[in-house]
Amino acid sequence: MPTTVKVPAPRLVRPARFTKDEIRFELAKRSFIDFLDYVYLTEPRPDGTNSRIKFELWPHLIDAAQHLLIDKRIIVPKPRQIGWTWLLAAYVVWKVAYNQNFKVLLLSQGQDEAYDFLGKCEYIRLNLPPELQPRRINDARNSIELGKEWWVRALPSTAKAGHGTTAGLVIFDEADFHEYLESAYAAVDPTIRDVGGQLIMVSKCDARTPQSLFKRLVRGAPLNGFTCLFYPWNVRVNRTQEWYDEGLKAAADPFDYAKSYPATLEEALAAPKEMQVIGKELYDTYVAETRAPISVQASTKVWQRYVPGRRYIAASDISHGVGLDKSVTVLVDIASGLVVADVVSRTTDPLQFTVDSFALLRAYQSPVWVIEDNDWGMRVIDRANALNYPRLYQREAGKFGWRTHDSTRPILWGNLLDALFHRTILLPNIEGVEEMAWLIRNPGRGGRIEAAAGGTDDYMVAVGIALSCREYAVQGTASYEPPGARPDAGIYKWGRGRGTARRGARI
Repeated sequence: MPTTVKVPAPRLVRPARFTKDEIRFELAKRSFIDFLDYVYLTEPRPDGTNSRIKFELWPHLIDAAQHLLIDKRIIVPKPRQIGWTWLLAAYVVWKVAYNQNFKVLLLSQGQDEAYDFLGKCEYIRLNLPPELQPRRINDARNSIELGKEWWVRALPSTAKAGHGTTAGLVIFDEADFHEYLESAYAAVDPTIRDVGGQLIMVSKCDARTPQSLFKRLVRGAPLNGFTCLFYPWNVRVNRTQEWYDEGLKAAADPFDYAKSYPATLEEALAAPKEMQVIGKELYDTYVAETRAPISVQASTKVWQRYVPGRRYIAASDISHGVGLDKSVTVLVDIASGLVVADVVSRTTDPLQFTVDSFALLRAYQSPVWVIEDNDWGMRVIDRANALNYPRLYQREAGKFGWRTHDSTRPILWGNLLDALFHRTILLPNIEGVEEMAWLIRNPGRGGRIEAAAGGTDDYMVAVGIALSCREYAVQGTASYEPPGARPDAGIYKWGRGRGTARRGARI
């Protein structure tokens, strides 16, 4: 008879029982939003003491927290006191507490600011429930260590800050006020890339540094890889227009107050009024006069077609064609001051840009064409010569192109500003007019006129060059002959006389 084997019945294993608090604590370790339910912060009372209050998760902080969890590079031009610093301090504690051997580097404006930021992190740690509180193994003022390779370290902005340090999270607090921001950013950026870490920059905007790296990165987002987050001053629930107006009346410096509580990103980045070249009223007048072109073909726009007998001048400012600054050719009617047509592109390579400009200018009987001879401008000049353009500007025989330097820059900007202020130039292209808002006198460069950080001045430069060479404008049809066919073909000279720029031209 076959042997019967008894198989024991499976033993039921009772699942482990967890309390609601244990489940919530585990969720807090895994979810930053849930972790914020256990965060407490301190705020000063009117009597000088501090109060312990629960972190309030306003709607904009929920949005910010979600970006912290997703985006690798974040830059934040911020109004004062909308909760960013405490949110970042909580994020630092959450990241380092529940990720073994995780490192966080905090870079602040100065030593006191570094200690203050780290103090917020320590306050949050100490006020967590025991089940969530990571154990600290040191008592240093500039770091919180949880293990040998497991820490948060706070450093002031110095020439060597961040060099040789690899961290999974790097935060620049009040970045626009760092004296050594560029060197620190250059030091930590490669290490962040190597470890796949996260880089966060937050700051109020410093009005004294219109060309700062921080502002350039804000303006370059998202093309530069950064996510720019801006929330206006009134996102905090207790702030009203009356609150803002009362603070403005009491402010010792109204402009600094406006920079501390901007309502828009443009306000946050705007240069002080004393640096601005074009006032808002004049700028608004030019904006109101812009209009749609009568013809658009790729990067070429036309507002007025060729009129026989009119005298025209063309000028070009050439970019590198990589999506940052612009390549611009403008065509100006000398009599009316109207920019009748232009070619504007951020991405067209110099050779194609030459072809597009060449085609436009032929339709206007080939006026004198003045090309700035920067590095890429020389390629346009060479290409225009190869196409036998008959009227290329030469500052002296054999030296094609406009050369911008210490002597010619004041002439360029002087002619442009004179035309803008006296309303003798008409700019129908809104893209060109918008550059007027970015023109500043940079105090760091002796009051030199240029575009503020993140803005461009290519269109303005092209118009300024055209106005500086308008006396060369000619009337009639140009013959197409190879360069050098006659000694003075297309030569426009730039000379000197009694300390003043003197120009002469031959056709």
